[in-house]
Amino acid sequence: DPFPGNETRIGETPLKIWRAHVVPSDDPQPPGTVLEAGPRLLVRCGQQALAIDQLQKPGGRRLTAAEFLRGTQLERGTRLA
Repeated sequence: DPFPGNETRIGETPLKIWRAHVVPSDDPQPPGTVLEAGPRLLVRCGQQALAIDQLQKPGGRRLTAAEFLRGTQLERGTRLA
C-alpha cells in the first residue's frame, strides 16, 4: 500500500492501483491485456501477470477487485493503458 500507488486507464477513465501482486503467467497476450475479470482481476505485465487486489476510480473509495468488477463491465482481452 505504498503512496502514491500506481495508475492505469480503462479507456479515458483513470484507475489508481493501491494493492497488487505478481503471479506466474505464460499467456501470450501483450502487456496491459486483461487475462481474467472475475472473480479476480489479472492483467498481463511483461513476462508475468499482475493480480490487482485493490483499486480506485476517481472520486470513489478504494475497492477490492471483486467489488470493482461487480460494478464495472470488464472483459478478458480489454487493454489497459
